Amino acid sequence: MSHSTENNFEGAIYGDETLRHRQIRLLTILPRDDGNNGDAPIQCSLKPVFLDEEQPVYTALSYTWGHEHDRVRIEVNGEDFPATRNLHSALKHFRNTQDPIPTLWVDAICINQNHNNEKEEQVKFMQNIFSGAKETWAWLGHEANESSKAIDLINDLSNQADKSQWGSLTSRGLEKHATAMDHLLARNYWYRVWIVQEIVLSKNVIF
Repeated sequence: MSHSTENNFEGAIYGDETLRHRQIRLLTILPRDDGNNGDAPIQCSLKPVFLDEEQPVYTALSYTWGHEHDRVRIEVNGEDFPATRNLHSALKHFRNTQDPIPTLWVDAICINQNHNNEKEEQVKFMQNIFSGAKETWAWLGHEANESSKAIDLINDLSNQADKSQWGSLTSRGLEKHATAMDHLLARNYWYRVWIVQEIVLSKNVIF
C-alpha cells in the first residue's frame, strides 16, 4: 500500500471523483471478446459502491505488486491502466479460469494511487474491506516447483484442523511435500507487510 505510480494514466479513470465515507470501488473483469484466446487484453470496469448501504458481494485480491517498473497495459473504464506484471498475471489467470468471473477489490486499481488522501482513508478502512469480502484470493504466482502440491497440503492441514483430526496428519505424507512447501514459503508474497492482516481478517482464503 506504500507504492506510488509514477505516471498519470489513472487520472482519466478516476477524474475528479473521490471516495466518500465507507465507500470503495469494485472491479469487474470483462469476459474475453475473441473466443478462447487466453492472451486477449484485459478489459475491466470500475465503479464505486457503499459498503454498508449496498452490501456488495465481492472477492478481495491479496498479492504482491511485483516490480514497480515492469508494467503491462490493461483497460479500465475504456482507458489504459499500467498494471504491474504480477497483477496482470493474476487478473488474466482469474479471467481465464473462473466462470463466472467474480467482482474484485484490488488495491492498485480500486484506490486512486495518485490521491494521497484517498489512499490514507482506504488504508484505515482495510479491515472492513477484507472482512466484508465474500472471500480472499491469495495470488502467489504461477505454478512452479510443485507449488500445487504445497497448496493442497495447506488446504488439507486447514481441513484437518477444522475437524480436529490432527492425529491423521502424520499419515498424510507431510515430509513428502517438504521441498515443495519450502519453495512456496520462499515466495515474495509471504514477506508483504499486509499479508497477516489480509489473511486474518478474511472470511475464507483461497490459494
